[in-house]
Amino acid sequence: AEILEAEGEQEYMKILAQAYGEEDRSEFYSFVRSLDALKTSMKGEDKTVILSADSPIAQIFEGK
Repeated sequence: AEILEAEGEQEYMKILAQAYGEEDRSEFYSFVRSLDALKTSMKGEDKTVILSADSPIAQIFEGK
């Protein structure tokens, strides 16, 4: 079962590398992952997030 899982993850990573291998696609993928991380962190009672000014998410909020 572990071998099959590892092979599946290997194939998944290969697909991601093909899909997001170009720089503009890579930036988009990174941005989407950042949004996913932000969404995950917003669960529970504490909904405060502090972002650095140069983070991709902060730049979107600032309209840059």
